[in-house]
Amino acid sequence: MARYVLNLYKRRIFKLMDLFRVGGRPGRHQEVLLKLLKKNKEVKDYTFLTDPLQALEKADGEPFLTNVPLAHCRGFGLLAFPITKDSSHPFIQTLNEYKNTGLRRYEGSPLEKYYSVFQPTTGEELWGIKPSKNDRLNRYTTLDFIEPWFGIPSKHERRSKININKIEAREHNRELKNALDWQHFGPVSYAKGKFEYERLINIYESIKKHGYLRGGSHSEINGAMLVEGKKYSVMINSGQHRIAALLANDYEIVPIHFNVKKWQPVIKSKTRHWPAVKYKFLSEQEAKAIFDRIFSGLQPFTDKLSKKWTYNGQS
Repeated sequence: MARYVLNLYKRRIFKLMDLFRVGGRPGRHQEVLLKLLKKNKEVKDYTFLTDPLQALEKADGEPFLTNVPLAHCRGFGLLAFPITKDSSHPFIQTLNEYKNTGLRRYEGSPLEKYYSVFQPTTGEELWGIKPSKNDRLNRYTTLDFIEPWFGIPSKHERRSKININKIEAREHNRELKNALDWQHFGPVSYAKGKFEYERLINIYESIKKHGYLRGGSHSEINGAMLVEGKKYSVMINSGQHRIAALLANDYEIVPIHFNVKKWQPVIKSKTRHWPAVKYKFLSEQEAKAIFDRIFSGLQPFTDKLSKKWTYNGQS
């Protein structure tokens, strides 16, 4: 379990280790590492349970790990792609094509088509509604938008996404040509699109050959739970490639980590407490409409649009 905690906090730990290697006395980073591991409690493991809501209750406000059926998962944030074989999720469609044709090329793939076709220019296109306070939202870019229960549209959110891109580029030793490229939608540069494609195929092939090897250089797949009564859905926060690759390799249930101290469960009955409602970006009714769409795994665009990148079984 200590290994798991190390992976969970690896960015913070490795950053400190680098600092101490540069300016600290030899061995000092080991002391810091041990203190961090001791300070951070072990994540509660409820992978023996079959009901994530039961795991949520037993965890009592502490981070936990539990098994979740893929059909309950939603990918790419506000776009809420269901993790099912017939989903219009561009990662899933790309793997459908790859599995059926064996062709490995980004050009003309469902992912390339998706980035070319779905290029929202306003945050309302991501929320999937026309808020009554539309004038107030016009000052924000698409990268400023976030789920209404996690925050409000802001430049801080945009900077957070840019920072994620920078960290990702550094981890994969690639040049970051455009920090505004975002995995979830287009437009993106050719380099970004090809990177996402190759990363997806590589992860699929690795799982196919070796099985799902948890740990190592990656933390667990992370999610946030959406709850309505005794029903739930799970938004995937990190692990977008893995969740799609696991589905393509015929997994039906996967372990997901819930850091409920950072991403608290989203309870529909508590809509009035959500940041976007509290700060009057949305009415309660509008916020609930976004919740209902994501909870159900519906997209903020039409089926007609998604058919433009859906693999039709032809090479």
